[in-house]
Parts: sequence; structure tokens; C-alpha cells
Amino acid sequence: MVEPISPEERKSGNGLLKAVFVLLVTASAGLIVLQAGSTTAELLAALAGGFVFSLLLMWYVVRILSGLSTGPTTERRNRR
Repeated sequence: MVEPISPEERKSGNGLLKAVFVLLVTASAGLIVLQAGSTTAELLAALAGGFVFSLLLMWYVVRILSGLSTGPTTERRNRR
């Protein structure tokens, strides 16, 4: 029988998923600029912009998805 995911495993998995998401969006911005034949300064600027954008996008997605969650954390949040 498969047991449910422990809170520690869920937190670890969520952290890994967030890190991969940030890395993917940041790398995407850098690769687009590389294809355009950019300088090093432009590449670094694109990576920094991609990193900031990925953090903002992740914040937004997590905020939206937390409202859709039906787990125990939602019940606790709704009691407040």
C-alpha cells in the first residue's frame, strides 16, 4: 500500500519544483539573448531580468494555486 506524502517530503518537493521553475525561466531568458548574438553585459542583464521575472511569476502562480488547494493548509487558512 502506498502511504501519503509526509509534510517534510511535500515541503522538500515543493522547494525543488520552485527552484527548477526559477532556473528554467532564468535560463530561457539567457538562451534567447545568446541566440541574438549578444555581448556579455547583455547576457548578464537578461539573466538578471529573467531571474527577477521568474520570482515574480512564481509568486503569482503560487498565490493563485494556493487558493485552489483543498488540503489541510487551506482549511487552516480559512479558519483565520
